[in-house]
Amino acid sequence: MEISSKSYRAQAVTNRIIDSLWNSGQPNRAALSGLRTAKTISSHQAVSAWPALLGFIPEEELSRTGNPTRGEIAIFTAVRAFALYQQGNNERLLNKDGGKTVMEALSLLRAGDPNQQAALDRRTENLLSTTQLSSLLHQLISIVSIVKSKGDGGPLDLGQLARDLYEFQTHIGAYNGAQKVILRWGQQYYAGHHSESNSEEK
Repeated sequence: MEISSKSYRAQAVTNRIIDSLWNSGQPNRAALSGLRTAKTISSHQAVSAWPALLGFIPEEELSRTGNPTRGEIAIFTAVRAFALYQQGNNERLLNKDGGKTVMEALSLLRAGDPNQQAALDRRTENLLSTTQLSSLLHQLISIVSIVKSKGDGGPLDLGQLARDLYEFQTHIGAYNGAQKVILRWGQQYYAGHHSESNSEEK
């Protein structure tokens, strides 16, 4: 399916950019700093990261109008998440072959600290109920920051995040990528968690 192949390509491109930014433990600090402060790929703060990003993005995914494309938005957001999650660590915290998704990492955080469950559930419900792309992206970056500060520090699969974000923006005919992605994220977050009312023996 064409949509699937393009979303997988966004995933692969994101992984290549992350490899380049990490540079075998000699990270591109200027680009990473720009990514952390930039809210969008078109913002002034992102300019320092453009050399590390735009050369990897396929030409057909580059904007011709000045409005970022689906691919640019998906890849930029995932790479920005890498810059935020990796900050302050000398060991690479991301793994494109078996790392947890962002929602799986959040789910583990929820399971590991009952005191945080209510707050994390509220954040997740807000994320999963939004239909505005800008709000979704803002909330995702906030969640990555929470996972970084309170999680176990394990590897994340941010290439998968780029793939999800590409699909989220895709609405062609009967295909509604947003619905598919939101359901997938809900499954990753809630899987294995039962409410007290459902788990109590009757």
